Amino acid sequence: MKMKKALWVILMSAIMSAFTTMGVSAAYVSDRENAYGAQYAINFYKLVLAEMAMSRNEWHNALVLYVDLSKSSKNEEIRDKALDLALAIQSNQVAEQLLSRWLAQDPYSIPANVYKAKLLMAKGKPLAAQQILDRLPPTLAHHNEIIFLQSLISIELKNYSAALSSFKDINNDEYTNSVAYFTAQIHEMLHNPNEALIWYQKVRPSEYYFQAKIRLSTLLMQE
Repeated sequence: MKMKKALWVILMSAIMSAFTTMGVSAAYVSDRENAYGAQYAINFYKLVLAEMAMSRNEWHNALVLYVDLSKSSKNEEIRDKALDLALAIQSNQVAEQLLSRWLAQDPYSIPANVYKAKLLMAKGKPLAAQQILDRLPPTLAHHNEIIFLQSLISIELKNYSAALSSFKDINNDEYTNSVAYFTAQIHEMLHNPNEALIWYQKVRPSEYYFQAKIRLSTLLMQE
């Protein structure tokens, strides 16, 4: 699997799990005490429209609404979801605009620089993405996210041993299925079908479950 496609799957899976009407609405409603009058009502209406667009898989319409919301709302979750969606549907120009505004306000923001690395990956620039990550200070809050992204960069650069080593440093159950799936992918690329089978079998119901079952069936047929 090409890493650009793999990153697409990762981001789209994250988007689909993150965009729930209640979750996003609750995030915006938390701003209620800082937002008053007509502007708050307009923003909330846009949020509802964005959620409706998401539910209908109208990604570009949803993106326009989320970008517009990010300009008038101080809620960081709104901004993050606009960025996630822009990256997921490969609207790199929109993602660059959002990031430029964020980095202009806080050039040393770790989350912003992680997003910048993701954007560089989406643009097919893994070495530039690695340079961004290498400059980040150690952080517990984003440790697993950074390590996982570094692992994907290593796979893109065909440094499979480094990727496998990095996977061992991830200590969050949230990444268990992701690590199993991409470990299996590495073993396929290294022509180790038996190891690949073992790791595909470890993928539990998640965003990778369907792909893992397809690869598992294919490998078993080849055997």
